[in-house]
Amino acid sequence: MKRIIAFVLTVMMTVGLLAGCGDGGKEQRVVNVCSWGEYIDESLIGEFEAQTGIHVNYQTAESNETLYSLLQTGGADFDVIVPSDYMIGRLIDEGMLAELDYSAIPNYDLIDPQYKSLSFDPENKYTVPYSWGTVGIIYNTKMVDEPITSWKQLWDEGIASQLALPDITVTSGPYMIEVAGKVAGVDPAENEDPAFELIEQLADNGATFYESSGDLASKFELGEVSVAVCQDFDASTITSAVDGLEYVIVPEEGSYLGINQVNITKSCKNTDLAYKFISWLISYDVQYQDAIDRVEAPANMKVELTEEQAASAPETFVTKDAIGPKFKGLKYR
Repeated sequence: MKRIIAFVLTVMMTVGLLAGCGDGGKEQRVVNVCSWGEYIDESLIGEFEAQTGIHVNYQTAESNETLYSLLQTGGADFDVIVPSDYMIGRLIDEGMLAELDYSAIPNYDLIDPQYKSLSFDPENKYTVPYSWGTVGIIYNTKMVDEPITSWKQLWDEGIASQLALPDITVTSGPYMIEVAGKVAGVDPAENEDPAFELIEQLADNGATFYESSGDLASKFELGEVSVAVCQDFDASTITSAVDGLEYVIVPEEGSYLGINQVNITKSCKNTDLAYKFISWLISYDVQYQDAIDRVEAPANMKVELTEEQAASAPETFVTKDAIGPKFKGLKYR
């Protein structure tokens, strides 16, 4: 009798396991990922699914505020999120991110230590640096008389009417406040009024604001603007679509370094899958492919490009070794 019962239990367990491999099982192996903007290439996500059998429910939020609102109201069931860097501190302060077990992320040791120290998570409890980029000035050499080499030139007579600035909700929006503060000679963290006054001055003189990279690209294509402040990934897209544009990645005063970071939410329901996804995202193969295909530089310190590959890669990657002297003029972000 005992043998019969044991046999029946074995059959039931086997059937359960087989069912877990069918359509019903797939529903249990899903990791929910959301990033602001397209920080993660969807083709890479397809590779993750093929390699692991884990389905990625991938969404993008139209703004940081949208992502924040979804988390705050509980209307989203995200396991992994990739907000812009300046949002990290806010999410940590409000308890929306889970403290990470870095031992569950084997590839974490491959992340360049400088990116860990420059993140908005100085104690390295909540985030994993994924990629990095900068903010600079893009301008049309056919429409601007003098080469632009300094942030201060944005306030030159005649420039404002041709200028596009990032809206505060855009990733580079907070950087623009820092730039204006630098020009005003103040630290916006201590006194932001002079910075905002300078930005208002640009707006009064005809500067416009954009809310997406597509919006900015359209303004350049239509000839509505000839100068803009934008991040390197925006510049890469726009320069490939419009002739005569030049991107000044490091103006005379210096520039800012933005660290894209991947995080696990406090409400995560698929923790083991979230860790697998993050470790895969920062693996050598994925980061190498990202360096070849995309416009931001990898945080994995093992990734290297040949000179030929670097020639067509983002400028940020080419200047990686010079990051200290190139970016210390303005403070890290």
